Amino acid sequence: MAQQDSEQDENFTVSNDLIDLPGYKPPGTTTLTFDGLLKPPLKLREDLTEGCGGQLWPAGMVLAKYLLRERQLQLLKHKQILELGAGGGLVGLAIASHIRHGAEYDTVSKDTRIRITDQTPMFALMKQNTALNDLQDIVKPEVLDWGSSEMTDQPTPDVVLAADCVYFEPSFPLLLQTLQDLIGPNTVCFFCFKKRRRADMRFLKDAKKMFRVEEIADDPEKDNLEARSGLSQRSQSYASNVSTAATSVSIHGDIRSQLHGGYSHPLARAWQADRQLTKSMLVYPLFLTDNPDEEILVPSLPGQYQRGINRLPAFLEPLINKGLKSVILFGVPKQPRIKDALGTAADDANGPVIEGIQMLRRRFPSLYIICDVCLCEYTSHGHCGILCEDGTLNNAMSVDRLSDVALSYANAGAHCVAPSDMNDGRVRAIKLKLIEAGIAHRVMLMSYSAKFSGCLYGPFRDAAGSAPSFGDRRCYQLPPQARGLARRAIRRDIDEGADVIMVKPASMYLDIISDAKNIAPDLPVAAYQVSGEYAMLHAGARAGVFDLKAMAFEATQGILRAGATIVMSYFTPDFLDWLDN
Repeated sequence: MAQQDSEQDENFTVSNDLIDLPGYKPPGTTTLTFDGLLKPPLKLREDLTEGCGGQLWPAGMVLAKYLLRERQLQLLKHKQILELGAGGGLVGLAIASHIRHGAEYDTVSKDTRIRITDQTPMFALMKQNTALNDLQDIVKPEVLDWGSSEMTDQPTPDVVLAADCVYFEPSFPLLLQTLQDLIGPNTVCFFCFKKRRRADMRFLKDAKKMFRVEEIADDPEKDNLEARSGLSQRSQSYASNVSTAATSVSIHGDIRSQLHGGYSHPLARAWQADRQLTKSMLVYPLFLTDNPDEEILVPSLPGQYQRGINRLPAFLEPLINKGLKSVILFGVPKQPRIKDALGTAADDANGPVIEGIQMLRRRFPSLYIICDVCLCEYTSHGHCGILCEDGTLNNAMSVDRLSDVALSYANAGAHCVAPSDMNDGRVRAIKLKLIEAGIAHRVMLMSYSAKFSGCLYGPFRDAAGSAPSFGDRRCYQLPPQARGLARRAIRRDIDEGADVIMVKPASMYLDIISDAKNIAPDLPVAAYQVSGEYAMLHAGARAGVFDLKAMAFEATQGILRAGATIVMSYFTPDFLDWLDN
C-alpha cells in the first residue's frame, strides 16, 4: 500500500522546469528628483537581499512628493521626525536632503532631527543611504522593533511618517499599538498607501477609533489624468494602469487632543472662566413630554412643570428676554407601550427631545441646548441602560446604545450632550462617534462624572417618570462615601474626552466639586443642584427657617466657591430676576 501511495504522489509531481522562478530587481543605486521637487537628486541604494523593504514603493514616492511641496515643508522644519518601516529610508532622506541643501540649513538643521527606523535586516541599508547622501548630521538610522518593551521609552516625535510601512495584514494591530505608543497630543502622523484593499480600509476604520484622522486630497497624477481627458481611450486606460494614486492620511494626536467642542460656542467660551454668579453660568432643566400641548405641575417639585413642545415658546420667551442662556432637556414619554427594554424611544425622530431640539433651534437661535443622555426615562424597567438576564447592567450594549442616542441628539442640533447613565466607557464611545461623524469640533461633551446614588432624586423621578421598577442604582451610581472612587471616575472621563466634568448632587458634595476643579483645573466644572436640594430649600423657607432668596444665593455661592463654573438649577427663573435686582 505504501508503494502505491508513493507512485501516486510521483504521478502528480510537478517538474521544476515548469515553474518560473521569481525575478528580483538586482541591487543598484537610483537617482530621484521627485518630479523636480528635490535638487540635487537623492541617491538611493536599492537592495532586496535582506527583504522587500529594500526597494522603492509607490506609496513612499507619493508621500515624499506630497511632503516636498513648500506648504508641507514649512510644517516639518524645526521638528523631531520619525519614519516607521523606512526600508531604505526613502521619505525621511528626501526631507532631510531638502533641508540639507536649503537656504535655511544653518538654522533649521540645529533643531530638526529625522530618525529613520526599521527592523534589523534594513539597518545596514538605511545607514548606507544616509552616508551616500551625506546626511549624518540630520538623519539617524535606528532599529525599532514594534511591540518590544523599548517602545514605551521612545521620545514623542512631532511628526511620524508611515508610507506603506506594513503591508502584511496580520501586523496591522501591532502597527496600531505602535502608533499609540508613539503619538502624543500634538503629534501628526502622515500615512500613505494604495486604496485598493479591504484590509487597508479596516485599518483606517480602527485608526479612527483611536485618533483624529483626515484624508488628504492631494494627488497631482489624478489631476494630470483629468487634464488629459481628450486622449484616446487606449491612452487613458494605460495612464490609469500606471498611476500611483494613493490615499494620504494625517493622524492627529490621540482622543485627548479634541478640544474645539469645548469652546465652539460663545456661551461655552464664557464657561471657561472662573467668575462670580452670572446668568451665563445657569442652566435650566426642562421636562418635555410627548403630548405637545401638555403642561402639568410636578407636585413634589415646586413651580416646575412637564411641558409639551407647543407650550415651550410662550414659557421660554420671557426668560430668554431676561437673560436665560441655556437649558438641559429631559424627555418624558407618556404614550401607551412607548417604553421597552432597549429604550428605543430615546432617539425617536418624532420624540419630544429631538423635536424639542429642532423647535428651539428655530425659535431661539441664541439658546444653548444641552441634552441629557440616559435610558431610564425610556426603558420599561427604569434603569439607566440595557439589562442582562440576571437584572444587572449590560455595560457593552448600554454604551453602544447610549452613544447612538447622543449622536442622534447632536445631529438634531444639540450644542452639548451630557451622559448621566454612569456606564463605564460611555464618554469615550460618544466622543469617538462624534469624531467619526465629523461634528466633534462643534459639540460639547459634558459628563456626569461624579454622580452619587442617594435619596435626593425623588422629585426628579416624579417629573421624568424614571423611577426604577425594581432594585436601585447603587451598583452604577457612586456610593455617597466614595471620594476616592469619584476622583478616579473624574480622571477616567477626562482621559476619555470629556469637555466638562459634572458633580451631582451639589451641596452635599462640595468636596467632590473642589476635587474635580483640582484634578481638572483647565476644564469647566458643572454642578447639578438636584431636585431634592431645591425641594428642601423650598420646604425650609415655607417652615420659616430662612428666606428662600437668601438661602438660594448662599447655597449656590457655596457651589461656586467649591469650584463650579456651571450650575444646573431649578432656581434659574428666579435668579434671572434676582440678579437684576
